[in-house]
Amino acid sequence: MSDLIFNQEQCQVATFRDVTELQKLAKIEADNKLLHMLTSSVTHEMVTPLKCMVSFSETVLKELENSPKKHEAELILVTSKLMLSQVKLLLDKNMLEHDLFLPNLEVASFNKSVADAISILRG
Repeated sequence: MSDLIFNQEQCQVATFRDVTELQKLAKIEADNKLLHMLTSSVTHEMVTPLKCMVSFSETVLKELENSPKKHEAELILVTSKLMLSQVKLLLDKNMLEHDLFLPNLEVASFNKSVADAISILRG
């Protein structure tokens, strides 16, 4: 409320503002923050068991080298690796969206990388 002089009389002026859009924006921001926290915690908690599944599957696969069950162990290994990859991608996407990635500022040698790649290809 503020005072205003109109036709030599003091009047009071009330101003009203529609805050509906601000409330919607605040709700969207809160929902996004909650979704970010949920996604981060769920994906983070899924990584460790999936890593264990991959490791265990690799061990079982070595033991079943000449067994008819080898195919099932391979399927478990491939599926576990795929799930782990998807969970890591989701976690990375979530971190990118919220500017949580820290740059990796290590020095790399292009010549060494090419030489390593050539030696791997040659076997």
